[in-house]
Amino acid sequence: MMYKKRSSSPAEASNSSFTKCRRRQGQSSMSSRSAASSSPANTGLWMSKSSGRSSLQNMAKGCRPPLLTKPALFCSLCLFLISMKRPALIFLLLTLTGFLRGQIPDSTLLPLIIIDTRGRDIPDEPRITADMAIIDHEGYKRPGDRPDAYEGQISIEMRGESSLHLYDKKSYSIETQNPDGSNNNVALLGLPKENDWVLYAPYGDKSLMRNVISYRLFEQMGHYAPRTRFAELIINGDYKGLYVLTEKIKRDKRRVNIMKPQPAGNDRNGITGGYLLRVDKLSKMPDEAWWESTVDPPIGGFSRTVFQFFDPEYDELNTRQKDYIIDYLFQFESAFAGPGFKDPVHGYRSYLDVASFIDLMILNEIAKDVDGFRLSHYFYKQHLVNGAKLVQGPPWDYNLSFGNSDYSPDIHETYNWTYSYRNTIFWWARAMQDPWFQNQLHCRWDELYEETLSKDRMMELIDSIRSPLDGAIERNFERWPILGIYIWPNYYVGESHAQEEEWLRSWILQRLSWIDQEWGGQCRPSSTALIDKPGSLHIYPNPSTLTKTYVDLPYSDENEALILLTDLNGRQVYHKQLTRLPSGPFQLPELSALPSGIYLLQLRLSDGSSFSAKLMKE
Repeated sequence: MMYKKRSSSPAEASNSSFTKCRRRQGQSSMSSRSAASSSPANTGLWMSKSSGRSSLQNMAKGCRPPLLTKPALFCSLCLFLISMKRPALIFLLLTLTGFLRGQIPDSTLLPLIIIDTRGRDIPDEPRITADMAIIDHEGYKRPGDRPDAYEGQISIEMRGESSLHLYDKKSYSIETQNPDGSNNNVALLGLPKENDWVLYAPYGDKSLMRNVISYRLFEQMGHYAPRTRFAELIINGDYKGLYVLTEKIKRDKRRVNIMKPQPAGNDRNGITGGYLLRVDKLSKMPDEAWWESTVDPPIGGFSRTVFQFFDPEYDELNTRQKDYIIDYLFQFESAFAGPGFKDPVHGYRSYLDVASFIDLMILNEIAKDVDGFRLSHYFYKQHLVNGAKLVQGPPWDYNLSFGNSDYSPDIHETYNWTYSYRNTIFWWARAMQDPWFQNQLHCRWDELYEETLSKDRMMELIDSIRSPLDGAIERNFERWPILGIYIWPNYYVGESHAQEEEWLRSWILQRLSWIDQEWGGQCRPSSTALIDKPGSLHIYPNPSTLTKTYVDLPYSDENEALILLTDLNGRQVYHKQLTRLPSGPFQLPELSALPSGIYLLQLRLSDGSSFSAKLMKE
């Protein structure tokens, strides 16, 4: 296929000169506008109350938008409408220039997000203060409608790695703020309250849907994934196209719901968790924010894992907390790389939440994500009272997935695996050397392919994502005319969005068929129990003096089991290896000499399943 390259048009050159003019005119009033916007009394987003000037008054003083053929008439209209001091008309004025430049929609069924940067460019970093309004009422939304979903201050910066430098359409990180700059937790577009958000710009992914599809799939598997909402974005009167408001990955009870290490952190209760970690590029990362594992991968060709502190960040952790999580991951990788890695008690299973490990593997293989097992990989370590396991996910950054890449061997094909690529984390390739793990994977695949990942359900999912985007797709590609043009690293280049969508659907169907040929129908039902079955142990009495304490054990076909009792410092105070599970309640030995406090009782079965419950010692 011949790829077309695009050069700047005369209209774009005009846009550039107009932008420079607006910046010059805005410099003189920037300080007064910033002061006014920082005042709690300043609720008018689009016009400074201190100066009474809008940015369109600058046009009346010589900054003319491109394609404007009658500037005198236009400026007279500007001044007339400003004199009326009606918010909707003032907002309309502010966006009219963008209408001529960026083809702002006269109406849309999607939410409208409008950002005013107070005359400043948005940098990569640091963040700048800006104002944002969101229109999201029922029915058609128009740029002149009064904001009803959000109107207030934000901080904003550009974000991304390769996309930041290679793509004209930029993604942004935003933080919703109070007028004093403090966090303002709000529910944007129906998403749970928080203050950290991403405005993701689908660009190289011309289907516009790959990220959203991936997150929805992982969510449907039963895990947290970033929630998303499509919207159309306007910045400083310039229509930016179709965006995806996305939850930023972070520790929060509504996102990655893990405990926060205690500030003091000098006891094991504060040290054990939770930690949100990442494997990703190291650009702009200080040396203190990451470390390289000292464990050599057991499979040739793989590299040592490089970990990053993510949430809490490295400068929010004390030395003992850092040492704890570094040592924990060393123990985990040592168990995984060692000769006894298949052992259900002493191998990798005692550290790993296998259910999330399998589901993330399935997602990454369906998407055949070129970065799925090596970059943008998030996982977290639970606190001791929550199981103390390493949980995989949430997923992030799938724009180069589902065949949308041409720079890695056969990555665009619908066959072969990605977990075995030699530039990835070794964990999944190692796990596939364990017959027990393979069986758990095959059983989970059969379960998901029956419903959640069936071909019909997959097409229905894409339908549900695609259907609200009519009109917005056309406007997006009018703003960014890249259809039929190679954008790194496209493998397929369609001449229309319909072709891009059809190719994506066909690729997914073929990929599902190939995976089912490899994994389907191989489940051995006798050992389908996964690690971390739902539910917990029943202990009575609880609280207890530990003179006579009983535990109701779950029914299992497995005979061998290990019972562990640990304190919140992680010290083992009792353990017993069982050659067979009792038919009735299990009685703990007399342990009344133990200090008062909270303990964790765990039952580990030989098939890798794990159950736990907290026990209060009076």
